[in-house]
Amino acid sequence: MTPLVYFDPEEISDWFWDIVARADRSPDTLKHILSELPDNQVRRFALEFLDASGRFNQESFTRYLGPSYSEDGVADMTEWVVSQGKDFFLTVWNHPETVEVYDVGKPEHRVSLVFVAEEILEERLGDWPDIMEDYAAYARSGIARVSDYVELQQKPESDHERSPSDDWGEPE
Repeated sequence: MTPLVYFDPEEISDWFWDIVARADRSPDTLKHILSELPDNQVRRFALEFLDASGRFNQESFTRYLGPSYSEDGVADMTEWVVSQGKDFFLTVWNHPETVEVYDVGKPEHRVSLVFVAEEILEERLGDWPDIMEDYAAYARSGIARVSDYVELQQKPESDHERSPSDDWGEPE
């Protein structure tokens, strides 16, 4: 059974999935990888992670978790699914019942790559970034892929209409 909400999993970039694969489910490895990138690319990773994990916050997936999962528990599951990499993401996307394997009681199911990018940006910029605000601007833009949205945001101001998230955290 595939989800009823239209979404093409290919909208999540290979760039993002390559970084997730290289991190190999390790927040420390991901931190090392992202530390080598400029701020705008770290922010892009955070946006793509949020976009990918948000795709599983719907009843076609959550019903397999059981009634005992809170909203936070569902978020933990979605972040864990993305942290497993593209192949597992696609398996869960195409077979929602596979989320039944998620058990928050298992230590290996509590390891996630979520917030690593935000931690790096906080260290660099001195303040926790509001990725949700950036994501809301992306969602309102009507652009299908985060990667396309970020690319548009990086063009000179004369090339596009400015939006609230035009500041992608580049150092001055």
